[in-house]
This record gives sequence, C-alpha cells and structure tokens, in this order.
Amino acid sequence: MRKSLRTAMLVCVIVFVNGVTANAIIKPRSRLQLSKRKIAKTTVNVGNLRVQSSDELVIEGQQVRLDLNVKNTGTREVVLSGLNFQLLTQNRKYNALNVSTINRNQQTTQHKDSFFFETLYPESSLKGTIVFEIPDANQIKGRVYLKIGESVFGSKSKTVLLS
Repeated sequence: MRKSLRTAMLVCVIVFVNGVTANAIIKPRSRLQLSKRKIAKTTVNVGNLRVQSSDELVIEGQQVRLDLNVKNTGTREVVLSGLNFQLLTQNRKYNALNVSTINRNQQTTQHKDSFFFETLYPESSLKGTIVFEIPDANQIKGRVYLKIGESVFGSKSKTVLLS
C-alpha cells in the first residue's frame, strides 16, 4: 500500500512539473511542415533498461518525435516518464513531454499504451513514440544526441549520438 501511494504521488508531481501547465493547452495546428531526418538506429543498455531507437526523427512544427522500444532487463518494475529522456542539440537540453507523449501514443493505432507512466515489468517491453518540443525544430543543425536515464532519481544514464 505504501509503495503504490508513493508511486501515485510521484506520478502526480512529475506530471505537474513536467508539462501539464504548458503542454496541455497546446493544440496541434493544421498543415504543419513535416520532415524526417535519418538517424543511426541505436540500441543502448542503461542499467536495467535496453532502449532501441528507430532510424528517423520526425519533425512537425515544434514537435520532434522518436520511436523507441524499451525493455526492462532487471528484476524490478520500472515506470517511464519524460524525465528518463532528453534530446540534446546545439548545447541545449529538451526533456520529453509527458502529456504530448501520452496523447501521441493513445491517438495512434499502433500503440495502445500511453508509453509514459506505464509499468514496465521485468523482461517486458514497451514500444512507443516520445515527443520533444523544440522552438524552430526544423532549424535543428549539427549533431543530435539522446540522453537516457534508468530512472527519474537514478544516477545511471548514457548519451548516444543519433545524427
């Protein structure tokens, strides 16, 4: 009982801190410029997580999307959130957006889960799309990295070059 209560409180704090205030009111615009940028398909192990990325970033307006497959290779359950992922470009860091990621995954027919705040049990996997918001996303130049953290409070993380 205590563990589930702590988890529920943590989820509420993370949702509030990481995007409900700004992201919940952003509505998609019609006819946004859509582009795709080829990246290196990457598989990386971070603690008890194995994360595999797709081979492209999708850029639409201010949103940058990346498809991921995440497997829990450990013995404890994990709950993913936007704080597990950062997109790094031009000396800037962008956290994945919780609300936008959940909405994107629930709207697509290929993903039935919200991806974030889903419990990832040992030896199970989740496939989904993470969403970052970047002003002038179509102007991304240079190298793009993905920083992956094992947990919100964990110290294990890795940064991988996407393009």
